[in-house]
Amino acid sequence: MANSWLIGMGMTLGFLVFFAGLWLLVTKLLVRMSGWAKLEEAFPDQPHDRATKKWSAATGTMGRSAITGVNFRNCLRVEACDSGLRIKIWKILAPFSEPIFVPWSQISAEDGALGTTLLGLGNPEKGCLRIGAKFGRKLEAASRGQFTTLAG
Repeated sequence: MANSWLIGMGMTLGFLVFFAGLWLLVTKLLVRMSGWAKLEEAFPDQPHDRATKKWSAATGTMGRSAITGVNFRNCLRVEACDSGLRIKIWKILAPFSEPIFVPWSQISAEDGALGTTLLGLGNPEKGCLRIGAKFGRKLEAASRGQFTTLAG
């Protein structure tokens, strides 16, 4: 009886360790595929710049292509600040990633397919974020004239 209990506990612990390792591997791979690491390097967070507007469950796709990009559906935290845009990925989905802070002057916008807006991050572009056109207009309003989208 005691042996079967020990075997069961060992299998349970083994599964939990395997699952945690697999989770960390997959999240690390997705963050790398999205280009987030390059954006972290180019646009470190500016914690002193306070948010004027926050969206805690925003959706966006990192990458130029809607098909090959990494979709962060309802797991981005986006904050409009006086001098730029702060973007964070929920920690459970990217435990080792840091927030990025992109100045408004470093964000360009172009109309995307199917009611989306493609935000170019950097000049020259270091990465991009595809968001809904409606959300793009909300960011434009929150920027207080420092950033404009092409969508009408």
